[in-house]
This record gives sequence, structure tokens and C-alpha cells, in this order.
Amino acid sequence: SSAIKSHNNQTMPVGSRLWTPRELPHLIAWNSVRTLQNLTADATTEFFYDVSGNVNALRQTTEGKRPTVKVSSDFGNLKVLDFDASTDFMVKSTPPDSLDIGDGDFFFCAAIAAAADDTNQTIMSLQREDNDEELRLFLQANGRFTFRISGSEIALATANLEGSVNLVYAERIDGAMRVFVNGTVGDTTDTSTTAIDNSAAICLGSLTSGGAQLFDGQIAEVVYGGSTSKGIMNDNKRQLLEGYMAHRCNISSRLVSTHPYKYGPPRT
Repeated sequence: SSAIKSHNNQTMPVGSRLWTPRELPHLIAWNSVRTLQNLTADATTEFFYDVSGNVNALRQTTEGKRPTVKVSSDFGNLKVLDFDASTDFMVKSTPPDSLDIGDGDFFFCAAIAAAADDTNQTIMSLQREDNDEELRLFLQANGRFTFRISGSEIALATANLEGSVNLVYAERIDGAMRVFVNGTVGDTTDTSTTAIDNSAAICLGSLTSGGAQLFDGQIAEVVYGGSTSKGIMNDNKRQLLEGYMAHRCNISSRLVSTHPYKYGPPRT
């Protein structure tokens, strides 16, 4: 036969395979949900491994600050990381040189399920030197997904994401900042010229490596990348990433109805 049926009943040519984030240019880390599936449920984990090939695992050396591996109904009973908002977070103390992007491009995507909280919740903070130089992805106290590079460079979405499962994406491409939730662009965009070039830590679930503005909820998967070059992403590549992560994390039903990969993951 010249065609095969994929798991979602789409007809695909023989030899067709799933697209993965490794095919993105300038990928820095892919902290994958599949690295959690062989771990013991309801136990904490020291590591969240990177499968990009760049060895950018996240770690928590203090046992009492480690997230718990939970079987999550929000993610189709996959095992994910559960953060308790009081102590749990992970770090990479020495960031990779590839994150010294200057005023170049950056992209980020994560599958999350945030609990209700009345303070800021940090999903990820990368190379936060201070309030005027950072790559910060967080939910405001009102639940709005926000991407912040400096006090005057902020992109954000409209909806309150607390109490629901969502795929969030943020980018600075050619100096233009945008965020997307489940494939829909946020209502507030911005422009950015701030150079990112420091040695501050990468933090998952915390604003700082000391623990601040902690995340309350679950994180299944995180992908990010960047470069001193510009124009490294476009809408097609963003949708490939969203489509892959939504299906891998069992949340494709959350994608906007017009998304090209709502009903099946991207293939090559």
C-alpha cells in the first residue's frame, strides 16, 4: 500500500514519522514529559531531564524542595511534575552559553495546569539579572499569562488560566514579543531591544534560584530555544511545536479549533 493509517486515523504516506522539537533551529532545551514516565508516582524527583541533546537538565539538590511526580488526569494520566507553591522548584545554576542571545530571538512553550493563587506564579525564569534583564514566563495574580523581558517590554494574554490546563507559548522574534495560549495570540504585544547576556540561573517554578513567586500546579513539558540571530521562528514552526506538545501531553482538545494540528500531531 502507498499509505498507512496513523493512530488518529489520518492517512499518511509510508515512511511518515512524527515531527519532534529536535527539528527546530536553535533548540536549547526540551525537558520532556517522557522522561517522567518511568519514575515512581507520588515520589519526588531530583531531575527533569533534557532530551534535546544539549544536556540542559533541571535539578533540585535539596530533597524538601523537589516537585512530586503525579499521575495527572489533566494530562491523560501521564506522570507530570507537581509543584506545591510553597517550596518546590528546580534550577540549572549555570545557564548554557546559547542563552546569551543579546537582542536576538527567543521562544518558549510549556504544558501547564495552574491552580488558583492570589500572587504571581512563575512558570520559568531564565537569566534574570534584575527587573531590567530577564526572560520571565509567569501568571499574574489574575491568572494572565505574561512574558516579561524588562519593565517596559511585556506581552500578555487576556484569559485567566488558573484552574485549567493550557499550552502556553511566548516569543521574541525580530524584536517582536508575542504570547499564545492554546494557539491563540494574546491581546497585548510589545517590542524588545534588551540584550540578554548574563550568568543568572534558569529556574522552573520559581523567579529566582533562592525560591520566589513559586508555581502552584503541574508542569508536563517545557521547550525553549534562542539565538543571537533573528528570524529563527515563524508561525509555521510555532504551530508545529504547539501541535507536537499538545498531542504528546494529551491536551490537543485545548487547541483552538482552527489550529492545523488540532486533530493530529505534525508529521514529516
